[in-house]
Amino acid sequence: MKNDDKHWIREKLQEAFLTAVRSCLNDEKAAAKAAASCLQFSAEQHACLARLSGTLGLPYSRQQLEHKIDYLRK
Repeated sequence: MKNDDKHWIREKLQEAFLTAVRSCLNDEKAAAKAAASCLQFSAEQHACLARLSGTLGLPYSRQQLEHKIDYLRK
């Protein structure tokens, strides 16, 4: 097999691999977006996270929860 043929085959395999990887990543993004679209701020979630953060000694605020929900919706 000529070097040109090997190079061509290698290029085509790389292109196919990259296309498959992009497709998988796009599917993952679409799934994450769909899951995030139903997220809503909930007072119960906030209360639970506030109690946990106090118990664990971790910083937490309502703004953090709202920001995370907004981020996941994008």
